[in-house]
Amino acid sequence: MKVEDIRRDQRLDMIAFGESIVRRREALGWTRYRLSRIAGMSDPYIRALEMGHGKRVGIEVVVRLAKALGTTSDDLLRDAGMPIQSTVPEELTHIYDSLREPERRAWLYIGQALVDLQDEYRELQRSLVAEETVVAEPLAAYDRDLDAGEEWPAEQS
Repeated sequence: MKVEDIRRDQRLDMIAFGESIVRRREALGWTRYRLSRIAGMSDPYIRALEMGHGKRVGIEVVVRLAKALGTTSDDLLRDAGMPIQSTVPEELTHIYDSLREPERRAWLYIGQALVDLQDEYRELQRSLVAEETVVAEPLAAYDRDLDAGEEWPAEQS
């Protein structure tokens, strides 16, 4: 999952994300090199992130950086201006922390698949409601019994 793909209207500001990394790293008194070693990333990649380069960042990178910086991914994204509304329950965080790298990737892919399915379901619901509204309005006048002396409305072309 790419953070940018969460919602088109909620794109991650890469410059703000980089600034939040720098603030947190400097608050710990760490060098960029130390952060790169603890997060398991290259020093040039950390430098590029801190400078706001790139168009998007993978959620796995956000999780690894947050863990290395001693915070949550939600807090790191919130610090970068993302409107994060909910957090992962603490029980799930402990489970995630206990997983090895391949299991973590699988877990993230499964989570993204569930989010995608949920989005597709919502879109399908919206389209069905729109279709029902279009079809139901002309038929609504016929969905009752006529009173004495009343006639059906004339057809509209």
